[in-house]
Amino acid sequence: MTDLLFLDVETGGLSPATDALLEVGLVHWRDGAVLDTLNLSIRSDGRRVDPEALRVNGIDVAAHDRTARHPIHAAAYLCTWIGTRWPGMRPDPAGHNVPFDLGFLQVLLGRERYGRVLGRRAVDTCAILRFVCEAELVTLPRHSLDMACAHFGIRRERAHRALDDALAAAELYGHLLAVVRGRAA
Repeated sequence: MTDLLFLDVETGGLSPATDALLEVGLVHWRDGAVLDTLNLSIRSDGRRVDPEALRVNGIDVAAHDRTARHPIHAAAYLCTWIGTRWPGMRPDPAGHNVPFDLGFLQVLLGRERYGRVLGRRAVDTCAILRFVCEAELVTLPRHSLDMACAHFGIRRERAHRALDDALAAAELYGHLLAVVRGRAA
């Protein structure tokens, strides 16, 4: 049985040290099935927000901040959500280019709490996609989530929003497993 926590973040920039974490999308995935999801909005709270990042994710920060959770409350809620789905366990995180997302989560949760909540073995669909491309099992010019979704016919209602991208990464993982197992291309 494979049980993973697919995740994605939307941010106000590229640096976890300075830029705002605005959304976290979480998907509890087990053996190809989505068991539960969470879309968590987090207030920018004075952290840097680059207009270029907002152009990509389409977040209106003023409207977003009116309904989003304070980062401290968001961190507690995230930990509770994970803890109720994996009681006494630390799920392995998964996603597309997941080290980027994990950097922002580490800042949100703090190093100590991060280590108590998430497992150490991350599954990165971007790295797997690169591997299957280099093995000539799939042909793509880039290893982006957008490119992979187009190739495998993965539909997203709101690309570049945290929950939709986490769901897309989970579906992509299923396709990549099938490719490696030789059942699809």
